[in-house]
Amino acid sequence: MPYRRGYFSEAVARLGTLPEPALRVLGAGLAEALQAVHAVGLVHGDLKPANILPAEDGPKVIDFGITKALDASRLTGTGGVVGTPAFMAPEQISGGTVGTAADVFALGGVLVHAATGFGPFSKGDSASLLYRVMYEEPQLEGVPASLRALVAACLDKDPAKRPGLAVVLESLAPGDPAALVSAALVSAALRREVAAREQEATALASMPVTPPTPNCRASGAAASSPSPTATTPRPTTPPLTPSTSTAYALDIATGAVRWSRPYVTADLSLHGGDIALAGRPGNGIEALSVTTGKTLWGAEVPDDYSTGAPWVTVANGTVYLAGTRLDAWDATTGEHRWSFTPSASRNRDRTLIVNGRRAYTLDNRKLVALDARTGRRLWTADTPAADNAPLLALNGLVCTAVSGTADPGLYCWDERTGKLLWSHPLASSSGDDQWLLTNAGTFLVPCRAPLSPPSTSRAADAYLARAGSFRRPVL
Repeated sequence: MPYRRGYFSEAVARLGTLPEPALRVLGAGLAEALQAVHAVGLVHGDLKPANILPAEDGPKVIDFGITKALDASRLTGTGGVVGTPAFMAPEQISGGTVGTAADVFALGGVLVHAATGFGPFSKGDSASLLYRVMYEEPQLEGVPASLRALVAACLDKDPAKRPGLAVVLESLAPGDPAALVSAALVSAALRREVAAREQEATALASMPVTPPTPNCRASGAAASSPSPTATTPRPTTPPLTPSTSTAYALDIATGAVRWSRPYVTADLSLHGGDIALAGRPGNGIEALSVTTGKTLWGAEVPDDYSTGAPWVTVANGTVYLAGTRLDAWDATTGEHRWSFTPSASRNRDRTLIVNGRRAYTLDNRKLVALDARTGRRLWTADTPAADNAPLLALNGLVCTAVSGTADPGLYCWDERTGKLLWSHPLASSSGDDQWLLTNAGTFLVPCRAPLSPPSTSRAADAYLARAGSFRRPVL
C-alpha cells in the first residue's frame, strides 16, 4: 500500500485545506466507494480522514474493521460505543439501528474536515464530542457556500432526512479524480508528498529481509542452552558529560546516545511527535527535531527566552507562543501565520489555550477569543482573572478560576458567543491560592490549594460544566 494509514488527515493538517473543486472530487470519490460497500450489503461504520488515502485516480477508503452487515440490528454492543466520536452518526451513539445513512453522516463530516481542517463538531474529549453530535448543530463555517446545504443535509440528526449517495453524487457533479492532487487545485506540496510516499513504499518493499538467527539446530538436533551460572553481559555506553548547555537523546531500550548538541537553555518544551521548542540566543525560539536533533526552523520573537523554555502550545499543525505578543507558526515549516498584540503587552506571563477552531487568552482583565487559524479577534468578555489564570475549554464552554481579587470564584462562558453562562463565587480567597483546572468527562474539576502550608484544609470541588447549570456531586 503506497501510503500509511492516516495520511489524508496528516496532509490536511500539514498542507492546508482543499478548495471547492477538489472537495467535489473527494466527495464524489468517497460516495462511489461507499456505494460499492453498500451494494454488497455492508456498512463501513468508521469513515474518517484517517481511513482515506489520496491517490492520482481518486481517494481510497480503507480499514473495514467495524464493518457490519445491513441486516444486523446494532453496530454497538450493550453499554459500548464503536467508532470515532467526531464522525459517528447519532444513531451509532444511541445504540439505534445503523444503516447506510450513518456512512452518509460520516461523509459529511469528512468534507467539513477537508474544507476547514476540523471536524463538524470541533475537538475535545470523547464525552464532549458525543454530546455535541447528539444535541448540537455542526459547525460549517469555512465550508464553501455552494456545498454547505449538501453537507448540512448529510449531517442531519435524523437518518431518514439524509440524502442517498446517488443524490450526493449528483449534487457534487462528477469531476476528474486526478483533480484531488492536481497542481491546479491543491498545492504542489501535496503532489510532492504523494510522490514521496510512493517512493518510500517502493524503497521499503525492495529492502532485503534478514531472518532471525535460529536458536536451535535443524533436523531435530538438541538445542544448546546456556550454563545455569552464565550471565549475559550488559552492554556499556560511553559516559555522558552533561552540562546545562547540552541536549541528549538516548535510545530507551539500549541507552545508546542517538544525538547530542549544544543548547542555550536547560529546558526543552516537548509537545509530542517530532518537535521540541526552546529559546535561542537573543530574542528567538528554535524548533528541534526530536528524532535527529537538527534544527527544523527558528523565529524571532519580542521576548528573551535564552534562560528558559518558552511556553508554547502545539495544535492543528501549528505552534502557538504566548508572551508579550501572541504568535503562530506552521509546526513543520516555521512559516509565520499570525500575531496578536495584547493591550497589556508588557506582561510575558500569559495563559493561552487552543481548542479546535478557537484560541483563548487573558489580557488586562479580559478573556479574548481568537480564530486559531488567522488570529482574528472573535469576541472579548470581562473577567476578574489575571493574565496568568488557568483556562480550560470543555463541552462548549471556556472556563477560568480566579483567586486573590474582589471576585474570586469560577467563571464559564459560551465558547461561541462569549456570553457568561454561569459563575460560582467563593466567600474568600487568598492571593497565595493556586488553581488547577482539569476535567473528568463532562465534569469540570477545579482544585484550589495554597502555595504555602495553609491553616485551613485544601479544597477540591467538581462542577458539571453545562450551559446554564452546574451541580456539586457527592465526592
